[in-house]
This record gives sequence, structure tokens and C-alpha cells, in this order.
Amino acid sequence: MSKLTKNNGSLASQYRQYMSTRLILLTLLAVGITLSLLYDLSEGLLLCLMAT
Repeated sequence: MSKLTKNNGSLASQYRQYMSTRLILLTLLAVGITLSLLYDLSEGLLLCLMAT
């Protein structure tokens, strides 16, 4: 019986670890997308400024 609860405990901690890792990865992905969008926007603005 104690073995079963021990396995459940490790499973729960593994799940928590997985969720926090996923959160970090999603945050990094969102930051990367935002930075690339900002870069594209600034590049477009520079091109507009050069054209005028």
C-alpha cells in the first residue's frame, strides 16, 4: 500500500515538473514570437523612413 502512494507522489511531482517546464517553454516561445514581430515592425518602419 505504501508503495502505491509513493508512486502516486512521484507521479504528481513529475507532473508538476512537466507543467512548470511546459510553462517556461511556452513563455520562451511567446517572447521569441513577440521579439520577431517587433523586429519585423521596426524593419518595416526603417524601410518606410528610408523611402521618404
